Amino acid sequence: RPFAVAANAAITFGRVFLVALIFWYLLRSFDVSVSLSLVASLQILANYAVLLPVSIGGIGTVEALAVALFAASGVSPGPVLVSYLTIRIVFALLAIIFWSGFKRKVSVNAEQKCLDQRSS
Repeated sequence: RPFAVAANAAITFGRVFLVALIFWYLLRSFDVSVSLSLVASLQILANYAVLLPVSIGGIGTVEALAVALFAASGVSPGPVLVSYLTIRIVFALLAIIFWSGFKRKVSVNAEQKCLDQRSS
């Protein structure tokens, strides 16, 4: 399964880079000047807070660690926190939208199977 491992690694790298790019653009909208490589590095480190078993999905811990890491790099905590919360909210809304669409599709398929079984 080397192809599956490589594909998974590529998708993971792409997702991490995309989130870092979005975060970088959000920080730039607050006139925060930081390099994309710094944002990507600190964002990856902050996401390790998800592994701490103190909250559900790292809610709060990721943001707190990100604020601390960026503050240590000279970035004001306000834009960092707002950017992280914006990303978390947008991704949660997208997940809800996609999940509801998937749920609706599964429901329609189940209803169609019931109708097919009744008609046979």
